[in-house]
Amino acid sequence: MNDEDIAPIVSEVTKVFEGDYSTSGEYWTCRVSGGDKQRIEIEAAPDADDILVNYKAIGVSVLDTVSARPGARVRAVGDATVVSWVGRRDAHAAWFEGTSAVIFSARSVSDEVGAAAQVSFLEGIAIRRGAQLLDEIGFVSTPSPTPDPHWTP
Repeated sequence: MNDEDIAPIVSEVTKVFEGDYSTSGEYWTCRVSGGDKQRIEIEAAPDADDILVNYKAIGVSVLDTVSARPGARVRAVGDATVVSWVGRRDAHAAWFEGTSAVIFSARSVSDEVGAAAQVSFLEGIAIRRGAQLLDEIGFVSTPSPTPDPHWTP
């Protein structure tokens, strides 16, 4: 990511923090802070349904959970799916590729109207940088499991 990616949300970068918060190396995050308490957070995991549980309902995948949020926008981009949504005062856009995902969030925006204004910027970042970011941090996507058409319960 570069300044052009984040400038519409974080006009002046004051701090960048990145790291692996898990002991297994299965989760990566980055936080970019700017003036006026503006902040973008990025979370990535090779297996979204096992790691990014804060975004999912019990028994439902992360992709299906966020896609079902009121006002969510879902787009196919090649083999990936991009979902964007607003929740409370936060704006989100996620890149899902196989089992892997990267979620971009603008946190603590002034209100839901302000958060809604940030969604299109985050969606653009997800489309431009989602696949690249997963590759750079080593979360190579694996295909989503497909059910066996010959198996019967």
